[in-house]
Amino acid sequence: MSDSDSDSDSESEESENQTELKQIFSSIKDTTTCLFRLTMAIRDPAPESQHRSAITIDKSHFEEWDVTHARSKFPESEDFLWQRSGHAISSRRQYLCYREEHHQKLAKNTDLIGMEAPRTQYTSNSTEATPLPLVARASSFDVFDGDDALSQTSYAPSEGATIRVPQLPKEAREQEHYECPLCFMIVSIHTKKSWKNHVYRDLHPYYCTFKDCATADRLYDSRHEWFKHELEAHRTSWQCVAGCDKILDSKSAFEKHVETNHAELASPAMLTALKRTAMRSAGLTTQASCPFCNETMSLKALQRHVGRHQEQLALFALPPNLDNTEDEDRD
Repeated sequence: MSDSDSDSDSESEESENQTELKQIFSSIKDTTTCLFRLTMAIRDPAPESQHRSAITIDKSHFEEWDVTHARSKFPESEDFLWQRSGHAISSRRQYLCYREEHHQKLAKNTDLIGMEAPRTQYTSNSTEATPLPLVARASSFDVFDGDDALSQTSYAPSEGATIRVPQLPKEAREQEHYECPLCFMIVSIHTKKSWKNHVYRDLHPYYCTFKDCATADRLYDSRHEWFKHELEAHRTSWQCVAGCDKILDSKSAFEKHVETNHAELASPAMLTALKRTAMRSAGLTTQASCPFCNETMSLKALQRHVGRHQEQLALFALPPNLDNTEDEDRD
């Protein structure tokens, strides 16, 4: 065999080895990616349970501060909306604090795994000692006192400043999957738009702006879902179709009107049919005033306009160690 044939065989074998290594590496990478995705699915809490979990940490001492912020931000708004906005901001602080402390406790317990002294367990059919790992149990959450918490989780932006969504984490440029610094979930987000949507999903920025709402404390992570609630629950009227054409602003008022003025149509079956026929949803071209700044515009524009006000208030709950404050004139 010539030297050239030997060199050719060697190169071919080396090429095959490299190809095999690439295949193994690709397989490992795919498996790791699948595990990360599975982790994301397992650890991602249901939206409705997020804020229920947050009540285990008391941040109510922030509420007065947060109400004051809402009042200074939107002085033309009504008192009930200042109170509701401040309460919503404090609820977000609770949730973010809960996520951080929960993450710290999980990390602490993970570090302990494999580092514990073994203990002996005996079974009825064996005298052989079996070492069992001791897993630390999470204790109740530690809560900062008011002064410490204020210095660590809140700050007052300068006058005329806008609080912005934090910049996309640098890990997004370096890793396919990384840990969100707000909710501490494993995420795969690599664009500014997706990151912005994720931050707002964590904050649940939207809530009903009507005074007498049965679900006033509910926070929405979707602008669409929040405005759908307002359209269906508060921006619907009932026009009497029994001849008088009177317009009522609530279902109960319509029912009372029919019972009082059109008793012959007040049977349960007839009343149900009348309510369906009489209901009038507000059109998106209907003019309405912003509850925060009193500016008048169409409902279509109002959804975006009020949503931005609520997003700005929600961002006030972010911890101060994030780069998210800029002057408004830089828009």
